[in-house]
Formats: sequence, structure tokens, C-alpha cells
Amino acid sequence: MPIQTWVLWAFILILQNFAFTFVSRARNSGSLPRHMIAGFFSNGVWFVSQILIFTQLFKIMTGQYGWPKAVGTSLYYTAFTLIGSLLAHYYSLVTEKGKSAVGASKKYVQITPEEWEHVKSMAGAAYDITVGMIPATSITAKKLDGAPVLTGLPEDPDPRQFMTALSE
Repeated sequence: MPIQTWVLWAFILILQNFAFTFVSRARNSGSLPRHMIAGFFSNGVWFVSQILIFTQLFKIMTGQYGWPKAVGTSLYYTAFTLIGSLLAHYYSLVTEKGKSAVGASKKYVQITPEEWEHVKSMAGAAYDITVGMIPATSITAKKLDGAPVLTGLPEDPDPRQFMTALSE
């Protein structure tokens, strides 16, 4: 295979896996337009790559190049497809916003880790205030950290404890 074909093939392999990674991420976003563009790009690049690669891979599979060239070709293929995947992943991380972000959905709310920590602390504070105020039941539960949730009134309720907790 002439050197120009190897260079062209490297470029197509990068494009091929860029497109595959891009379409995979687009499929997992909430954006149909992004998925449509990525799918068109992915299938188009795949078709072009098959035109170039078929005759060469057929020669490799039938042993016309020998095993050293077959191993070298597979390493070449793997290296350039990996480059394409990494470039697409980086591009996606930089450009995905709103509905185009992986995991974006109208059905599910997304919150930042900081917001989640705030929610957990508020839930913990609410729990601390209500311990002992819920009537005794046979329901058992655990907090997020695994500590058991206490229910029922304490044996000797102290209303000052409740008032102190409310004022904090």
C-alpha cells in the first residue's frame, strides 16, 4: 500500500472513531438534532472507510501480507482509532451544554455535587429536629450514611430539646 494511502487511512480512522464516539454520546443526550448530525457523520465516514479498507484487510485476512504486516496494520488501526475516540470525547466534553449533554433529559432533574451536598445536609437537619417526634412504628430505615433512623417518642421527652433544635 503506498504511503499516501496509509496517511489517508490514518485520517479516515481518526474521523471514523471520532464519529463513532460522537454518535454514541449524542445518542445518550436529550438532543435529537445533535444525534441526527452525529449519526449522519458516523454512517458517512463508515461507508467511506469501507471503500478504502476492504481490499487491504482482505489481503491481510488471506495471508498475502504475512503476519508481521498484519500485526503492524492492526496496531496502526488501533492507534489511530483510539486517537479519534479521545479527540471526540474531548470535543464533546467541551461542547456539550444543556440538552446536548450526556444524560440530559426533560424527565430527570440534574443537580451539581454541591447542590446534592446541600440537600443531604438539609435532610440531616430535618431528621435531627424530628427524632423522637414520630410515633413508634414497626418501620425501620437508615440514613444515607447507614445510621439507623429512630422513631417514637423518647421515654422522657424534653420540650427544650425540640425548641433548641428549631432555633438553630
